[in-house]
Amino acid sequence: MKKNTSKFILIAGLLVVVVLFFVFDLGHYFTLENLKEHQQAFQDYYQQNKFMTIALYFLFYAVMAALSLPLNFRCDQFVCRLQKTDGLIA
Repeated sequence: MKKNTSKFILIAGLLVVVVLFFVFDLGHYFTLENLKEHQQAFQDYYQQNKFMTIALYFLFYAVMAALSLPLNFRCDQFVCRLQKTDGLIA
């Protein structure tokens, strides 16, 4: 896939996400008032399910950390290989 095509797909995908965010009015979920409303429910859930809450938090953290690793894939025709990186973005 050409570099310009990849950039276009990325920009189009981000645009779709932004449009869907506003179309479905998801902004009201990201307010301080909404967090305050759900704080007691979360505390009750945590008191009843401490192990599950901690396990889900750990799993979420591990996945997010794994996705943030700098990876470099090199594809030649039909073969893709993972190459080690020095942590710098090329």
